[in-house]
Amino acid sequence: MRKIRHTTLYDAEHVGMVREQLELLAASTTEAGRLAYQELRERYTRRMWDLGHFMKTLKQRFSSWYNKKHQRKGTLWEARYKSVLVENGYAARTMAAYIDLNPVRAGMVLDPKDYRWCSYAEAVAGGKLARNGIMRVISEMESDMAADGWAGSRSIEKYDWRNVAGRYRLILYEDGASFGVAEADARRSTKKRRGFSEAELEKELEREGRLSVSAVLGCKSRYFIDSAVLGSKSRVNGVIDDLKGNYLSKNRKMGGSRPRDNLRSSGL
Repeated sequence: MRKIRHTTLYDAEHVGMVREQLELLAASTTEAGRLAYQELRERYTRRMWDLGHFMKTLKQRFSSWYNKKHQRKGTLWEARYKSVLVENGYAARTMAAYIDLNPVRAGMVLDPKDYRWCSYAEAVAGGKLARNGIMRVISEMESDMAADGWAGSRSIEKYDWRNVAGRYRLILYEDGASFGVAEADARRSTKKRRGFSEAELEKELEREGRLSVSAVLGCKSRYFIDSAVLGSKSRVNGVIDDLKGNYLSKNRKMGGSRPRDNLRSSGL
């Protein structure tokens, strides 16, 4: 059990108690003590391989923290964590597109690249793991569609992100098309699904799913420009103090800066 994994979920008091128990049991010279040490240690280490247990603990701890911080009670999450096994090939491609399209269908963004917490947006911004994941999805889809069927190969060495990016974006727009799609509700009436119009899809097809340089640069730089704190000097410095240690250097002393003239003239 490594310290960093435990401290991300539990407070210092709980971590100290568990560490003390482990140290006492580890020093035991009896068989019962050694068994108790092994049982306590495995109680935590086995969670490393159990995603369901980890998510349960994470949601419980986050809910407790959020409720305490905002002085509220009750559940925070709509439903339990759900794990789904997805077959390689076309099934994986469909599921990947479904996840990346959720923010669009929920009306949170108009373009999947604009939801910075999805794998596609991370890939556009340059995230290597996200890019490799999408390239693997394309690789497995092609293997699944090949004449000889799925061969089990997951090599992505022959793929280049610049080519795969456009292909995957077209997949998102084709799967996310809203025109001509009607879904029956509980009263068997119909409603239009949120997604892309026929004109939007045609536009993406014309440019083969390629994003402009400015759009890509915007995705790469938004982690530096999407955040701001506006308010009094004490408010800004208070936020900086809260972020020290986790996100900012503990030695940082500089607080907020006065707005530039052009911002003041704009009413900001």
